[in-house]
Amino acid sequence: MAHTMGGLFGTFLIILSTCILLGRGIPLDCYRTTPSRYDGHQQTTINGDACVRWDSFDNDFRLASNFPDATVADAANYCRNPDKDENLWCFTGKMSTSWNICGIKKCEYVNVDQCGRLSIEQPTILGRNVLFTFTPDTSNSNAILEWQRTNKINPWATLPVKYKFTQYFQDGTYYLLLTDTVRYDDEVYYRIYYDNKSVRCLMETPELVLKDISSNPCGFVYLRTKKVKVNDMVELEYYPSKNAMRYPDRFLRQWTQFTNHTIPIQLKEDTYMETQEPNDKYVLTINMSSYQMNGLYKVYCGTEASYSNAVRVALPDPPSSPLFEGLQDIDDCKGCIVGEDGDHFSVLCKTSGGTEPVIVTVSIGNEPLSPQRYDVTPGYIAFFYLRKRHHMEVLTCSVMNDALTSPLIVTTRVYIKHAPEIEFNISGSELNISKGEQTFVKCSAKSAPASNISWIESIDGRNITKKQCHMTTNCVIAIVEHLVPQRHLFCQTHYLHKTDRKKLTIYILDAPEIEFNISGSELNISKGEQTFVKCSAKSALALDISWIERIDGRDIKKKQCHMTTYCVIAIDAHLVPQRHLFCQTHYLHKIDRKDLTVYILGEDDQLSKDQEDSVSGVKLIFWIIVGPCIAIVAVVSIVVIIVCLVVRNKQRKARAQQETNRVIYSTSDDGDSRGELDVKNQEYAQLRNAAHASGQSETVYSQLQLTP
Repeated sequence: MAHTMGGLFGTFLIILSTCILLGRGIPLDCYRTTPSRYDGHQQTTINGDACVRWDSFDNDFRLASNFPDATVADAANYCRNPDKDENLWCFTGKMSTSWNICGIKKCEYVNVDQCGRLSIEQPTILGRNVLFTFTPDTSNSNAILEWQRTNKINPWATLPVKYKFTQYFQDGTYYLLLTDTVRYDDEVYYRIYYDNKSVRCLMETPELVLKDISSNPCGFVYLRTKKVKVNDMVELEYYPSKNAMRYPDRFLRQWTQFTNHTIPIQLKEDTYMETQEPNDKYVLTINMSSYQMNGLYKVYCGTEASYSNAVRVALPDPPSSPLFEGLQDIDDCKGCIVGEDGDHFSVLCKTSGGTEPVIVTVSIGNEPLSPQRYDVTPGYIAFFYLRKRHHMEVLTCSVMNDALTSPLIVTTRVYIKHAPEIEFNISGSELNISKGEQTFVKCSAKSAPASNISWIESIDGRNITKKQCHMTTNCVIAIVEHLVPQRHLFCQTHYLHKTDRKKLTIYILDAPEIEFNISGSELNISKGEQTFVKCSAKSALALDISWIERIDGRDIKKKQCHMTTYCVIAIDAHLVPQRHLFCQTHYLHKIDRKDLTVYILGEDDQLSKDQEDSVSGVKLIFWIIVGPCIAIVAVVSIVVIIVCLVVRNKQRKARAQQETNRVIYSTSDDGDSRGELDVKNQEYAQLRNAAHASGQSETVYSQLQLTP
């Protein structure tokens, strides 16, 4: 945000400054040499006042000789220096006292080595004219150009004013015509000095070399057209010898073509045309409509002078279409250049034939390579290092020569075998989740084709596969709360026998429970007393614990314990009767706290507290003495009750047995009723046993007595 505001403020200042400059009319023009030679068109003073015309009223500077312009009218109302002062100025009113300076400064130049195209028209023949041309990159009507030359022994000097040097400007190009060239004097170095107010440069030509054609009595033929193409025009220049020019009636000028034999050329408008140009030369124009126009061309001057030199004119042959060698087919890329990151690689672009020069270029994307031709290879080899950035880039080979109007091109893809870059769909490599929460994390193999991706969890030093995704560029896993507060997962890719992984750390956001080593959250201490309180983070791993005290609404840190589960603080009496402290935990970007209120007891509070403690002590002694006695009495009572119950039960059993025996003996003499008595005795025995089991022996006994 600060950078944005700074940029806006800077832009505002620039705009404001520009507006101020334009509003005041502060000049941006300049003069090159002296103020008196300034011929620009600035019309305002340094204060922004408009200038008036120099010829609008009578003044001392109305003579044309005071101005660089042709007339005073041409000077108009431009800033000038008619008094040859050090500043440019102008009148601002209809009085000679109303004037001001214009503030125009001397130009600041940029010196460069090259500011255009400087050339010498070929051929350069001894005794003939030589034409120099200079076309500046930027030009204006006030630019300065000066032709100079030197033999490298003497310093550079401006060309002498002689008839043989002709200078002119036409259609943005400067020309220098050197006529009647001579050996040595003209075979020197030439250069231009160019100044267009903003750019100043010196450009030099190679040494001028003049070709002597006097040894050939017929003359010299030169191929003007450098590139011969089908259906294009080719121009040949013929320079007659001096004798041929001096005695034209004694010489012929017959153009000939030689393939298998010499054939005189018949000039026709659609095939061969001849024109005469300045500098005593003849130009033959050939329409290269077919390969039949190929051959050696020369001029026949007759039996006395014979033939001129010959030049070859031939339509170039195109090279064969380029092909890449060493391509491979893999699942993700058919017909590709395949390699690994860091390989020192070579690729062969096959092509053959073609008229030289054949230009072959090879590139990966926008990166050019340097192909080389070897005798043992049927094409061009480019050597380079494969990098990850080349993955799936286009490899291009283009072949071009003069026979082609557009290059022949072949392309393929570059496939880099490397483990893909792994990234998560979350920021960073840490994830915080709360208890009961579930979230999804996607692991992606960036900038790579499909591969195998696995989610691995490290538990107790063992790697356990949680999820595996085959032949895809991403894999999503659900992450839920775990028992441990911290987990480590890895996203792992398996690609072309290589394995790469990236770690994801998961934190369970569960703030620990805070507890003190005292009962409750209040503490009473007396004046002059000091006590220690321990704050513990229950059921948590090591973390940061702080003791904070709030004083006058401000939280003041009293103590901090790093990477521990408890923190002890010494609490002493304070001037105020009540203090508020907090035990605060910092755990996984969450903060939890618990309050502790400390009361400082005065003298009255201490007396009441002592009395309460005294009463509590008496009560405690009383219960220490009486308590054991009550317990003994209770135990003895329980034992007596149990003994009485046992004795009573035994007495009941004895009485029941005696009664049974009496009944049995009283019926033993009655023979007739013995069988019946036996039956009754058996029934009685069963009832008696049942009565004993249920505690009803007296009732059974009464029933037996009532039995007849």
